[in-house]
Amino acid sequence: LEEATRKMGEAEQRRKKAAEAEAKKKEAEAPLAVGVLAPNWILNNSTGQQRSLADYKGKVVVMNFWSSWAGPCMAAMPRIQEVHERYKGRPVAVLGMNIFESEPPSKRMDMMKNRGFEFEQIVNADIIKDAYRVAGVPMVYVIDQDGKVLDVVLGYGDKLKESLIEIIDKALAAGAKEAPATGG
Repeated sequence: LEEATRKMGEAEQRRKKAAEAEAKKKEAEAPLAVGVLAPNWILNNSTGQQRSLADYKGKVVVMNFWSSWAGPCMAAMPRIQEVHERYKGRPVAVLGMNIFESEPPSKRMDMMKNRGFEFEQIVNADIIKDAYRVAGVPMVYVIDQDGKVLDVVLGYGDKLKESLIEIIDKALAAGAKEAPATGG
């Protein structure tokens, strides 16, 4: 009886450990949680300029993780471009975070330019895909003016543009309310 009880206890411990491991795996695969500080990064854009997330402090940042070979990414690009155009001259930065590619960046950047996609492109962003828990594309992070995750949009849907506009407008309004009053 003691032997059976001991074996049942060991089996229960193994089940608990397996369940904990599975939970950790799922957490690692899930996007970053809303409200957490987005990991900083330092990468080059398509013109060779070094950029970092910290460069955009004070702006709402839209980070669109994409790949040229993925149909949903290419379907999303016109909507991302429209968001970029809508907020030109406002404290919003729209960034294409190119990942999962095998060909040289110049070919992809030429394709983006030829298709009229003008928002800033960050190349070889694979370096940060794990920090942002990007398992598939497209995946869009919206980061607030203080560098915290506001929202994450997985995949592409017809309402992508509208969703991003709603998120960005709320962030801009909240930022305006928090801005210190000036005057004399």
